Amino acid sequence: MITKVIRSLVLSGAILLAPLSAGEIYFCSDIAGVSINKFGIKTSNKNAKEIALQNWLIDTSKGWRREDVEGYAGACETNKGYVVCRAEDVVFGEAIFSIHPDDSNFVLTYLDYGLDALSYVGTCKKP
Repeated sequence: MITKVIRSLVLSGAILLAPLSAGEIYFCSDIAGVSINKFGIKTSNKNAKEIALQNWLIDTSKGWRREDVEGYAGACETNKGYVVCRAEDVVFGEAIFSIHPDDSNFVLTYLDYGLDALSYVGTCKKP
């Protein structure tokens, strides 16, 4: 009998706390990007579309992903008002996705330990 009561209390607590564990959701779109490596610089500017611009989904409880990719990467935290998501499991490097405290702008930077860097800036909105 006591086991049933405890089980019911645990289940009720999990149901009540589930909404509190859900992360914030953001939809972000690149405005510009730049790739820097030992061979030179590529940009997404209007004259030379050398870098494809992307759309991103950020769920602070799961990480971030490109709109056309299924799996999330990284872990997110809030630091001085910024949402900062870091992925250290990127092949040969790491990545940081940072959303401004006003929730409207972001910077995404990939660092390749082979001395390459790829950065995007853009806008975000919440659903």
